Amino acid sequence: MAKNHYLQLIVFNNCLNLILDYLKDNKEALFSCLLVNRLFCQHVIPYLWSSPFELETNPNKHKLILRTYISCLCEEEKQQLINFQIENESLSTPRDYPKYLEIFNNQHIQDAVEKFTSTEEKVERTDMKNKKRKIRKLLCKIITNLLINRTKGFTCVEIISSSSDLNSIDIDYTIFPRLSQALSRLQVFEFSGVFSQGICQLFTNFAQHINTIKKLSILLQPQDETLEITQAITKLIKSQTKLTSFTITQYWDNHPCSKIYSAIDSHSNYLNHLRIEGLADVEQLLTVLQNCNNLETLQLWEFGEIDNDSLFNLKYPGFRIESIKNLYCDGYSPSHSNLTTVGLFLRICGRNLRMLWLGHVTKELLQDMREYFPHLNYLSLKIYEELLLDLTKSLPSMPLENLILSIIPNFHNYNSFNTTNTALGFTTSSIMKLVKSIPITLRYFGLDFRMNKKDFKFFFENLRVPLNQLAILENSNHDYVLMTVIDYAKRVESLKEFIYDQSYDHTNFSEEMLEEARTVIPKIRVIKRGKSSICKKYFDIQYYEVS
Repeated sequence: MAKNHYLQLIVFNNCLNLILDYLKDNKEALFSCLLVNRLFCQHVIPYLWSSPFELETNPNKHKLILRTYISCLCEEEKQQLINFQIENESLSTPRDYPKYLEIFNNQHIQDAVEKFTSTEEKVERTDMKNKKRKIRKLLCKIITNLLINRTKGFTCVEIISSSSDLNSIDIDYTIFPRLSQALSRLQVFEFSGVFSQGICQLFTNFAQHINTIKKLSILLQPQDETLEITQAITKLIKSQTKLTSFTITQYWDNHPCSKIYSAIDSHSNYLNHLRIEGLADVEQLLTVLQNCNNLETLQLWEFGEIDNDSLFNLKYPGFRIESIKNLYCDGYSPSHSNLTTVGLFLRICGRNLRMLWLGHVTKELLQDMREYFPHLNYLSLKIYEELLLDLTKSLPSMPLENLILSIIPNFHNYNSFNTTNTALGFTTSSIMKLVKSIPITLRYFGLDFRMNKKDFKFFFENLRVPLNQLAILENSNHDYVLMTVIDYAKRVESLKEFIYDQSYDHTNFSEEMLEEARTVIPKIRVIKRGKSSICKKYFDIQYYEVS
């Protein structure tokens, strides 16, 4: 009987952990589970404290997390804080919460320390500012030491370094003796900011003691390329056993950096996600890509100065990567070299491409999409008004489920045209062609362009596609917009969610109109972006959900 009871308990615990794994990003659900009984509480606490700053989305409550960590300090460290007159209220019999931390982010700690030590004084004397900065640096160092010493092992480390931010506190992480043990389970390392001597040493330390990183991101602010930086980054890349995701900013100027690309190439058999920001070394990247047989996602954000002569020679790369399912190119101007580069990378994708995001396109690129990618499900395009007719010829043949469409004024008017506040001038014929071109398979539609009241109403009156989600990302939030959406929702009876953007327009729909909309549409959300993205699961596109 005792053995059966023991087995039942093991099975129950395993099942409970599977449930909590599913709920790990849902703070409200975890807190509900916390109150069930003692057993649930024991299982839930490690999840809540594995990434407390990420789970608690209200930054004002981060100082409460910090207060809990302070209560876990040893008496000697608490005395240090008392000597600096830092508030130190001990909680009763605290658990060892730091041991559960898995995601370490230095910026979260700095922000929490700043809120914890802030005062209501609007004007501070210089000597008080300097004292407060010393206190913050001490507290950051003590808390960082606590987390490194007590954790069972970080799985993710995020370091942000900024020399331009006067409030930024740089910590030499290599001084902590237990750092290598804390990083023994590390799978994700993300660095962004300015490369300093201390960061260089940290990279070298990582390269010597860690080989478990699977996702590596290095986003450097513009700076002079040095051999020391390149060597530190190269060693870190090569020291890993199996990188599956890699992101880097091309920080070097005007000359290829074969060492970096050689290091990336050493993981070509494992990479399934690759992101390059500020690409200029097209030829070297193509050399690496030729060996990436398992690459599924390729992201290119902005381009550097690309040599037109080398582009001409590389126009037809001579190979395809059949494994690529997601291609993202954005942040670039519509220059000839940039558009040629986009076309080049589009041509290395095979027929398995499912998701495509392009910042600017040409007639030729639209034609390539129609001919070579018959299985696209997700599409985000920014096109000029003059290409609308070509787009309407391409869309009907695509089995799209998700579409974000941005239409901007014609290229020759681009510099003088105010795209933010002016509605595009559609003809009745052009609207009908666009409406009829929308694939019947579409379920999410994001409109990222402005239409006047008459055109907007005409478009939705004639739209027969039964959408599940509709996002209005670039139209004024006047009541006629929502009234038109309500009429459409009543007609198709399929719309489950309406999303609208308040990034550029502070006006909002009237409460009466929103109340009416909620009787027809189950979910209504406001976002401020970054960029709202149907492709959030593919790309790290930032957007902010307000409600």
